[in-house]
Amino acid sequence: MMSWLRSWFSSRPATPAPRRPVRRVHEIELLEGRVAPAGVLAVGSGGYVQLFHDSNNHGIPDGAAYATLSGGDHVAVGHFTSVTTLQVAVAHGSGSPVVKIYQLDANDAPTGVVEKFTPFPGHFGVNLARFHSNGATFDSLIVAGNTGGPSRVFVFNDGTAISGAIPNNQKLGDSNIDHFVFKAGFTGGVQVAAGRNLAAAGGDLLVMAPARGKASCEVLKDVNGNLLLSDNLAGVEKLDPFGKHWAGGISVAAGDIGSPSTNPELIFGRGPGGPPEVTIFSDINLNGLYGDDATATNGRTTFLAYKAGYRGGVQVAYTRFSSANVGQSGELAVAPGGGHLPVEVFKSTTNTGEIKAGDDPLATFFPFGFTYTKPQFVAFGGNET
Repeated sequence: MMSWLRSWFSSRPATPAPRRPVRRVHEIELLEGRVAPAGVLAVGSGGYVQLFHDSNNHGIPDGAAYATLSGGDHVAVGHFTSVTTLQVAVAHGSGSPVVKIYQLDANDAPTGVVEKFTPFPGHFGVNLARFHSNGATFDSLIVAGNTGGPSRVFVFNDGTAISGAIPNNQKLGDSNIDHFVFKAGFTGGVQVAAGRNLAAAGGDLLVMAPARGKASCEVLKDVNGNLLLSDNLAGVEKLDPFGKHWAGGISVAAGDIGSPSTNPELIFGRGPGGPPEVTIFSDINLNGLYGDDATATNGRTTFLAYKAGYRGGVQVAYTRFSSANVGQSGELAVAPGGGHLPVEVFKSTTNTGEIKAGDDPLATFFPFGFTYTKPQFVAFGGNET
């Protein structure tokens, strides 16, 4: 498992090494002399987002960020307004729900803020996710209310005139095509993630989870491929990855991390107060559902992302630093909800089997330094299948 790379990351000094020369652009800090392969890992915390690449093409992110963005620590990366370059959406998890959109150039270097918009009124933060629907020109940006506000979920897409949206003008704020409520009366916040469905059953999916409080996770599919999710609410599947009584929050991701299924895995991280568990659901029978495979071999697996005594919570994200070819699994990135712990990247040891208990991380690194203790949030964009 590339032990020399794992050893290098694990042995990085507590004191950060001298940084390469820095070029400052408005609201951006960008390192010079960098190379831009496909795929951007974003790690947000403390009001900032750090961007990482795999500049050596080793299938793992570099240990040092190549750019720092301001304006929030909740983040999504995708082709929101362009099919050739990526955009990064950032927002705060509390306070104002303003969303900033950063443009990246052809080398994935940020060039500046191209848009700011407020998805809905209120004084609470938001959670973000990228949603790719097969056949759509652009990715959709999912914006969901965070803790303290109503559990509303909004979908923005610049490539369509659905619901009166203004298409193809390189803006998202005037492109709200859909909205719905996760759970009426629930104010614990909504974590969101999306995955592409590569099998015949079902449609591209959005999975929603409670950021805090007691509620089941819900899987919603775009069955008819029309970019709308609200017209499929009757087909929601409910899951309780940590039991019906868990109320400490759940983070969520979706993507192909190496199961026998051609559908994406659903990945859940337990929030603060419980053991650092990550639970993975697979749609082994390819019927578009996940709960009915929980007792099958590799239908549901669980492992500890950090030491068993850690209780700060785990954030999860699907990444794709490895080849995007079909048959090559992606990776799972985990980040701590607090404490002196690193971001870790896991990958199936066989490339086709599940990540399981006892697997060592492929890489570990400290995006904000070894002594940093605030919660960290992770997202990935580019190089997807």
